[in-house]
Amino acid sequence: MKRKNIFTFTTKAIVSMALVVFTACDRDDADLGLPYVDGDQLSFGQLEQVPIRTYTVPFDSVRSNNPTSGIGLVGGYTDPVFGRTEARVASHLIPSGVPSFGTNPVCDSAFLFIPYTLTESAWYGDTLAPFDIQVHTLRDFLSRDSNYYSNHVFALDQIIADAQVELLPRTKIDFEHVTTPRAIIKIPIDPTFINDVIFPLESTNAFETTENFINQFYGIQLSGESTNEAIAGLLMPSSDTKLKMYFRNDEGDTADYDLKMGTAGAFVNTFEHDYSMSPFDLNNQNTADGEMITYSQAMGGVVTAIEIPDLSDYQDSAWLLNRAELLLPVREGSVLNYRLPQRMQLVQDDADGRRVIFDYLVEGTVAVGGGLTTGDLRDHKYRFVLTRQMQRYLSQQDTLSRLLIVPDLSSSDQARAVLNGNLSTFKPGELKLYYTRTQ
Repeated sequence: MKRKNIFTFTTKAIVSMALVVFTACDRDDADLGLPYVDGDQLSFGQLEQVPIRTYTVPFDSVRSNNPTSGIGLVGGYTDPVFGRTEARVASHLIPSGVPSFGTNPVCDSAFLFIPYTLTESAWYGDTLAPFDIQVHTLRDFLSRDSNYYSNHVFALDQIIADAQVELLPRTKIDFEHVTTPRAIIKIPIDPTFINDVIFPLESTNAFETTENFINQFYGIQLSGESTNEAIAGLLMPSSDTKLKMYFRNDEGDTADYDLKMGTAGAFVNTFEHDYSMSPFDLNNQNTADGEMITYSQAMGGVVTAIEIPDLSDYQDSAWLLNRAELLLPVREGSVLNYRLPQRMQLVQDDADGRRVIFDYLVEGTVAVGGGLTTGDLRDHKYRFVLTRQMQRYLSQQDTLSRLLIVPDLSSSDQARAVLNGNLSTFKPGELKLYYTRTQ
């Protein structure tokens, strides 16, 4: 009976608050329910500031095959804070039909055409500087049914292209046999590869189906040189993405044939990071007290870890958790240097693996938040609502685990953020619990 009375009291209190808030005049969200706010958010009961520890950890388990964006990242860039990043993309080539190469075909020239994407998140560095690109064939089978992660290393076979190209993502250039309104990259391919590898496949059943072809020719990998200072965003599966070969034969015919990168195939982005020149030391993070500054980076790089050391102190049956908020301010001054992730995710990290918090499963992404917000003084921060997950920790339905702050689009985005840690002397990261006393 006592439990029922507590529930009735809490329900009435929350409903009453909702009526006060939503019957207010038609104002901005920041002004709604003004007497009930803490800062710029609604305060649901008494506020408790919960100590947290924040530090930086590597995060190399981003699933990176066939991202929904269709974008492949290729190249390299050295950042004074986030170190050196190398981006590579492996892809199937698939036949455009059953060819008739004729007797003794000879490839005169071949080129790989890939459109650029104008998506801002897919570009980083100096696109006007010389850009060296290589193309290798794969030694390993690339499975369409397997999951690949950002730290995967493909075994390579022969190099079929080694060229320096101009990155002109906003300049349309017309090439022979390629008509597209989009700007594209053109990479010359060694004709010997076509003569020795592709033409002999005509005598097999390789060109009859996509499956037959990728079982015999595993695909290619595009990568950059260590001298590059840009990472390019390429639109991998499209009607304009193709390896075009021009050939002649003993019959005197001259023709061309395309191997394409379409949705029937697969592609995988992989990344390699070197933080040896970074101001933070991943091998010497203060996990006991936390750090003043933390970092979160896309492309399977580094992320901010959060621990809640004294949560057992709040496992009190006499109070009811109404709301839990995690606030992570962006480091002042860093906004001008980096394009920030538009949204972050909260991920649990424990012995069972990495998975999203319970609130995503019940409430959805919008309710959890994690979007980049800007205040009146141009201060930026990320705010998460993790009430249900915190309640599960408090009620011991879940074992308390470390939380990770991960950019939402990690496999085809190059965003990065410098955040205020729990030891920051100016707007530190913090966890707020709002609760109602029941006794």
